[in-house]
Amino acid sequence: MMKKPYLIFVLLLLTACTSISKQLVEVGGEASCVKFEVQDQNGETIDLPESVKQSLDCITGAVQISPDSRYLLYDSGFKLNLYDFSNQKTEHLYTFDNTVEGISCIWHKSGIKIACATIDQQNYEGNTKITLIDFQNNDIKEFSQTYEQMLDFVCGASCYPGDFWFEGENFIKYNGHNIIAPGEVFEIRY
Repeated sequence: MMKKPYLIFVLLLLTACTSISKQLVEVGGEASCVKFEVQDQNGETIDLPESVKQSLDCITGAVQISPDSRYLLYDSGFKLNLYDFSNQKTEHLYTFDNTVEGISCIWHKSGIKIACATIDQQNYEGNTKITLIDFQNNDIKEFSQTYEQMLDFVCGASCYPGDFWFEGENFIKYNGHNIIAPGEVFEIRY
């Protein structure tokens, strides 16, 4: 027969190992700047360090929570950062070119890979680039698109990359530019 203190210990351990579901919620903004906060599954605001809060006050590009709710990915200026909810530490992952006009990032379902699409109409041959970051293995790969195979994007006060996604374990796919390659889907093998 199992003793109650042991059962309580096991339940507490399981609760501690289970990640609390988190979501990004838009709470304001102006022009091309959106303000976010992180909330738990009950809609309660999760307290974050002041530097992370300040970055979430004006997001113009990348902001995502990992599939397992362990990490918050966000850009601060041209720096891509990763905040770990479990140890409350921030790690700098990558620095984008300071001429980038738009950034968007997505998570791989594994939770250890991130792909970011960036737009730079003045300095990139095909105006777009996709960067793959495997932060568990400290591996970064950059893939520039040609003009004929550039990623779709829209620009106004800021630029916004179009749809791109992970396909399986070895591919990133993306929609071709709506004017140059409408309806085409391109792939990058990594």
